[in-house]
This record gives sequence, C-alpha cells and structure tokens, in this order.
Amino acid sequence: MGLTQPKPTSMLRIATRVALAALLVCCTAISLPLYAQVTAITVETVEVHDGMVGNSDLTGMTTYRLYAQLTDSADFVGAVYGSAEEPIDISTTTSFFQHPAGGSFGTDLNGFFLSILPDLNYDSWLTIGLDLAPSGANEEGISSLGIIAEQAAFEAGENFVLNSEIGGSWFVLPGSDNGMAGADQQVLLAQVTTNGLLSGQLNLQCFLGGNPFDEQLATFEFGAGAPGCTAEDACNYDPEANSDDGSCWFAPNGYSCELECLEDADGDGVCDPYEVAGCEDPASCNFAEGVTDPVECIYPASGYDCAGSCLADADGDGVCDPFEVAGCTDAEACNFAAAATDEDDSCTYPAPAYDCAGECNNDTDGDGICDELEFPGCTDENADNYFPAATDDDGSCYTSGCMDPAACDFNPLADTAAECTYPEAGYDCDGDCLVDEDGDGVCDSFEVLGCTDPLAENFNPDATEDNGACIVLPPSYCGEGTVWNAEAGQCVSDGSGDGGIGGYGGACFGDFDADGQRGTSDLLMWLGVYGYACD
Repeated sequence: MGLTQPKPTSMLRIATRVALAALLVCCTAISLPLYAQVTAITVETVEVHDGMVGNSDLTGMTTYRLYAQLTDSADFVGAVYGSAEEPIDISTTTSFFQHPAGGSFGTDLNGFFLSILPDLNYDSWLTIGLDLAPSGANEEGISSLGIIAEQAAFEAGENFVLNSEIGGSWFVLPGSDNGMAGADQQVLLAQVTTNGLLSGQLNLQCFLGGNPFDEQLATFEFGAGAPGCTAEDACNYDPEANSDDGSCWFAPNGYSCELECLEDADGDGVCDPYEVAGCEDPASCNFAEGVTDPVECIYPASGYDCAGSCLADADGDGVCDPFEVAGCTDAEACNFAAAATDEDDSCTYPAPAYDCAGECNNDTDGDGICDELEFPGCTDENADNYFPAATDDDGSCYTSGCMDPAACDFNPLADTAAECTYPEAGYDCDGDCLVDEDGDGVCDSFEVLGCTDPLAENFNPDATEDNGACIVLPPSYCGEGTVWNAEAGQCVSDGSGDGGIGGYGGACFGDFDADGQRGTSDLLMWLGVYGYACD
C-alpha cells in the first residue's frame, strides 16, 4: 500500500515506545486514573445490508464504525498501538468486506469514487478521525509503523491482529485536526463490514486536553454482531449476545417470566397488582367493572353526587338548593343570620353612630347623644346667643345688658355691657316722684307756687301749689245768675239756673264765667269744684 519498511533503529524506538505504552496500559487497564479522558471504544451500526450494493452482494452483512469515546472536546487521540503484550485485535468470525478500489486507511478514499462506486462506501479500513482523504489545512493522512503484514492480511479480508514482539502503530502527529475529539467527543478509529461476529481490543494514546506532555494510555475491548437480547433483566436475556436485536421481552408487572403471579394474597389466581377492588352496584360511588375483590358500596349523601358536588345548585354557590337558607348574609347587618346561604335583601343596619341596640357607639360625655352627632354651642336659654340645636355647651354663651346697679334696666346676669336706662331727674324708675310731700302727684322739686284760683286776678295756670295770694274781685264781678260767696271766695249760683257756677242751662250751657265763651277758664272753674258735693 505504498508503505516503507522502517529502519532497525526506528524499529527499536518503536519497540521501546510500545514497551513503555504496554507498561502504562497494564496499570491503566486495571484501574484508570480519575482524570482519564478516554472512556470506551463504542461500536455504531452504519448499515445493515440486504442485497446488492453497486457491484457487491452485501446480503447479511453489517457495516460498523469504531470510535474512541472521550470526555472533552480538546482531547486528542494520537495513535493506536499494539505488541505481543498488548495486541491490537479487530476480528470477525467470518471475513471482512474489502472493496478492490479501497485501501487500508480511510484517508485512502477519494470522495469522487464514492459517488460512482456506492459499495466503496462500505469498504473496511483503519483511521484516526478521517473517512476520506485529507482536505482541511490541519488534516493529515494516517502514518503507520510495523503493521505491513497485518495490513496485507486485513486487505485480504482477514482479521487485523498485531501481536509481534516489536509491535507497531498507526498514528497522526499532534496539532492535526484528525485526532481532536470535537463537539461530539468522539474520534473515528475504523470501519468494518462483515456478516460475522465482531470483537477485539484497541490500545490508544491520548493527549489530555490536546497537551502532548499530559498523556493517557488505555486499552479497551469491543464487540458487535452477536444478535440477541442484551438486557439482563429480560426474560430472554442472552449472555452471549453482543448486539441487541430488539427481541427482549419482559414479564408483565406482577408476573414472573413463567407468567405466574409474584404475589396473590387471596390466592384467587389474580395477581395483587391486577386485583380490582370495588362495588358492583353501578349506582354506588365506588362502582368498578371487573371487580375481583368486592368491598362495601359507598353512596353519595342526599343532594350530592359522588364527587361531593350538588345535584342542583341554581345559583352556583356550592350550597345545594334543598339546603339553601334565606336570610341576611351581611355580617355587618343587625339581623345577620349566620346560617343563611341565600341573601334575601332583608338586612337592616343601625343609624349612623349607633349600634344595632340603638346605643351610641361613642358617647364620651354620657349625655345620650353620640359623639359623632354632638353639636357644640350655647345651651343657656337666657343667653343672647342661645342655640336650641346645640347639644354640648362650648362656653360661648354671653348675656348683654346694663351692668350699672343704679340703672333702671340693671341686669344682674349680664356679662357683656350694654346701654343703661336711667330715671328722669326727681323720679324713680317707676315714674313716681322721689319726693311728693303733698301727694299731689307733682314732685316737690317740680312744684310751682302761685295762685291756682282761676277766678282770681292773679291766677297762674302753671302753679301746682297755691301760695294763698290769690286776688279775688269784689262781688259785683259775679255774672248773671251768680252771687259772691265771701266764705268760698268766689261767685256761686244764685239758684235761678240762669248760668254761672252752678247754673244748669242758661243761655250758654257750660259758660261758667259767663263771658259768652266756653273756654279754658270754664274748664278750670269746673275742675276747681270737681269732686266736691253740692250744698
């Protein structure tokens, strides 16, 4: 395949390298360090063939791909190596399909030929990372040492087994993209197509995180192609199978693989998980079909269904219609009915500031008038600013009046001064004279001395007190029908009835002074004798 035999010195270095690798693998295979980055060789089925593919009959064959499974996208697989102590083994119980146009490595394939030779897609080959010839800037072909004979046998369809003393390897150099785990954390190692059982082991050199000075050597076995049930808990588990064919079957829950009950407490032949407990009456709440364990029937309460919901609830309040109670449902109302479920608009409420008993909610002064309804003002009925609507005296009352005890209108209750009324001089507040010695109704201080006789020459109409100095004319003064009466000091009627004082009728009735006029002098004359009895 165009490979050259390495020089003896090169082979010695390889042998030394492989020996060191074998030593490390010995330890790694027993117990991998906790930081190991290669975890397994996984086998994935690419295609299960049934008939011709291109010019090749692949009936009954399966194409597999082998991957190194890593744990970090930066991990790097540098080489697959083997020796007598740690052999490389890729084997089948029959033979491997090798296409005439194929090669030992995946990098020997040209994508152009894959499109015109479809069976070339299923050629068997080895690789690190690539399944076509390198095309990227950091991709490289696969290099190998010490595996010429093994490659030749593999290309002939035989198993690839490297177990020589000097050993060998296929590899890529650090820095190439081939060996990088990438996002899927896998590196492709081989593709094989066979109709036999696949098995073997590979020894891998891994640089942790891509660091060539942090190396891991590990050995992993693999297998595929022995179809059967690989689930250990299946009834038809096949310990020889290494490829699950989907044939596994499991005992139903509660049964053994012999389809016998694992548990049957009542021995009725029905496994406990499949027992059906219930009531056989369809009208019951716990009715069940196919009852195997009858139990006491449960029925709904009157008015309810089995879910506890009302059979009839017109207003949707959760209280069944037969159990509704009409009444006041407002807890703030005076007639609140705790048992009521339906509001009937009968609620009554206390007047503002009062409770339902008609008592004040607040009455600080205990006067029976609620604090909220108190009205401040003057409550003294005698005060000028008395306010009948006031309930709380606020000290604002005032009484205006005369505050002078000497005044006629003195008000001993007055606290606000007002104009006073006083009596006229000489009089008291009742209009009576302070001094009236003669009791004539004229106060002494206002008495006027003078002649009070209207017939006297010096009669003083303003005089209130006769001073005894009246000057009376002689008897010739008396008029017709009168005569002078010296004792009386005045003219008196002569009894003829013709006039004068005492005259009744006469030519001019009432003209007592016979001057032909009824005037003030006549009146005064009459007043002078008013109240006296006639002799």
